Amino acid sequence: MRHTALKILLCLIGAWAALAAAQEETAASTNTPNPPTAPSSSVEYAEISHPVLSGHCQHLLQQRQQKIQFRNRIGALIFRNQSILQRLQPHQAKLRHDLEINRRSLDREYYLALLKIQKMTEDILRRGCPGIEL
Repeated sequence: MRHTALKILLCLIGAWAALAAAQEETAASTNTPNPPTAPSSSVEYAEISHPVLSGHCQHLLQQRQQKIQFRNRIGALIFRNQSILQRLQPHQAKLRHDLEINRRSLDREYYLALLKIQKMTEDILRRGCPGIEL
């Protein structure tokens, strides 16, 4: 399979090189200069850099979404812990103590996840990602 992928890649590179050569010949025959490679105005620069900004914004949004999923998992564990605590018998004091310690730890993680999500949201809005609704 690796050999087939390499063949396809070489064919694509060859086709790209042939296309570039054809464009150069066409430009030489019509005596028109090649298009500039560097942006000549800020509008062109914005058009070129837009996919980079979009990729960066998508990365920030993906990180935020992962943190929201983490917070939801912690919330489910807190709910599960609470339901186990309610079903415990009075003579299971050691287990109750361990579950209460676990609950405090989960509450702390939940709170920290909320703070992290809030910070991520502020960063996304501060960096000015276009068209984002949170």
